[in-house]
Amino acid sequence: MKQTMKITFLAILFLTLFGCASTSQFVKYPRGESLGSGTARIYVLRPSILGGGIKMKVYANDRIIGKTGPKSYLCWDVKVGEYTLKSVAENVDYFTINAKAGKTYFIVQKPKFGIVSYRASLQILEEKEGSDILSKLKHPHVKYAE
Repeated sequence: MKQTMKITFLAILFLTLFGCASTSQFVKYPRGESLGSGTARIYVLRPSILGGGIKMKVYANDRIIGKTGPKSYLCWDVKVGEYTLKSVAENVDYFTINAKAGKTYFIVQKPKFGIVSYRASLQILEEKEGSDILSKLKHPHVKYAE
């Protein structure tokens, strides 16, 4: 019995560390579209494989945007104004953006070891660094219907 529990624990630990949770986006994804008048674009990047089996929810002003998996991102356009982004994992982290017309924002979601699962933090990146990271990440699976 003790051996079975140990194997089960190791399997769960392995899947949590290195599993492959996919990324789902629930809002419109701007496929190759240029920014419209009076809009900004937000990317939430999750470049790390740490916590690969865990999806982390992302909200903007309490509206769910999607769930990130490892080495992926979310992308959506917003009207000019203030947006509070929220990352939900074992913890909740917030980041506020005052979106300006024509601007693109890159936010990195960094998983860290938590007590039971993984924690996440949100930090802004410079546009060049964000673009470089974005080019190495997977597109989200879009689950949005107009």
